[in-house]
Amino acid sequence: MDEIQNVIDLCTKAFCLVKPWDVLISLAESHLRENKNLASIKYAEAALKMQPDSLRARVVLCSAYERFSGMGKMIFDCAKAGLEIDPGHIDLLLRAGHAKLSMMELQEASVYFQRALAENPDNISAILGLFETSHTLGDLNQSGSLLEKALSLNPTNPWASNAKAIFLKDLGKYSESFALAKKLVEEHPNIRLFKFNLSSHYLLQGDLRKGFELYEYRPTNSWERMFLDLPCARLWKGEELEGKSIFLWSDQGDGDTIQFMRYIPLFSAYKCKVFLKIPDRMHGLFQHLKVYLVQENEKLPAHDFQLSLSSLPALFKTKLAIIPPPVSFPKTLQPIKGRIGIVWRGNPNYKWDKKRSIDLEFLTPLFQIEGVKYIALQKEINEKEIRFLDKHGILRPKLETWEDTAQNLQFCERVICVDTAIAHLAGSMGISTSILISLNPDWRWMLDREDSPWYASIRLFRQRIPFNWKEPIEEIVRSFA
Repeated sequence: MDEIQNVIDLCTKAFCLVKPWDVLISLAESHLRENKNLASIKYAEAALKMQPDSLRARVVLCSAYERFSGMGKMIFDCAKAGLEIDPGHIDLLLRAGHAKLSMMELQEASVYFQRALAENPDNISAILGLFETSHTLGDLNQSGSLLEKALSLNPTNPWASNAKAIFLKDLGKYSESFALAKKLVEEHPNIRLFKFNLSSHYLLQGDLRKGFELYEYRPTNSWERMFLDLPCARLWKGEELEGKSIFLWSDQGDGDTIQFMRYIPLFSAYKCKVFLKIPDRMHGLFQHLKVYLVQENEKLPAHDFQLSLSSLPALFKTKLAIIPPPVSFPKTLQPIKGRIGIVWRGNPNYKWDKKRSIDLEFLTPLFQIEGVKYIALQKEINEKEIRFLDKHGILRPKLETWEDTAQNLQFCERVICVDTAIAHLAGSMGISTSILISLNPDWRWMLDREDSPWYASIRLFRQRIPFNWKEPIEEIVRSFA
């Protein structure tokens, strides 16, 4: 804060010819252009303390917040305060819409994008906001029409082209999507999101080295805003660690955490102290590892280096031939003949959940197979699903923790699930696991293969038509023969 006070003092000495908050906003904008996002936030917040009605400060603060994931509420609150001053401010309407979109409040997101269009019917950003909303809902027809409208207004708009690359991938047109994603990076090398989007193409193709290098351009997790602001926040880049300590943290979902935990045992060769921060709900799964598990409300231990778990594949130069094995679990598998675990839904707050989760009733063909006793490993089950499960005599154990899930998994002969964290846990435990995979799969499941280089016991059953699960479920039924 000393440098901010220095700016204010200098402006005061200039006999108020320069407004100090304008200088702070200019500094915030300058730091944002240089991707110095934390500094940008610091200057913008200081400017708003001096001049709360500054819409320019609110725009730059929203922009800086958007560089971090998990900041939707802060972005929305910032934009909403500005819209109370100017209800028709298009930039803030767009920020509010995207904030609601990131929080999966899709109907409210649409309202803000529609308000922006009411101000300017040809605003491409608002049209693309509505595209993203309908695309997230899985409405390919509506999202396709909106994309066509945006491109008709400006065929060379990079953000419209980026949306087209994403849309093409959802339609299974991978080559066209890849070519467009590469072109966007070549023409706009300073837009980090384009590089991150390109990473998924290389990872899907099995080029893990190049894919994980570009994966480092992913939006920074909001936890990192706190961690990177600490004096000791020196990111590990492969330096000698003997006698030192490193702080590692989970920066994505539970499935990603389980997948990337395979890198933790590698640190034993470095003879260093490892502090690990993962959600408290997962601690029971990994208490056997030789690391110090940091509680969510615990003061951060002093450390020499730090890094997110999702950055470990790039740092360890991972490629298909040298993927570390999954982290082992101390549980002994005791499969009961014919017992099969099922999971049909993922986290509804995940942006692309509509692509992966299915209606439980779609699995009905499985329940007609003789000699099989199913057990539901879905943690949250609604009343309609409970009635359906009971009708088919499917077990419903009480699952409160990840340890409960692992305890039930060890008695399963097989698991059938959608692409969610259970797949990673079952695969790590070495249980035969069948995953229903969407036409546009998550990067880790790659393209055109039934197996997974990440888990030897996993088999993949893929869609051939977007949102049509009939064929892959029929394939799973045939696999019982």
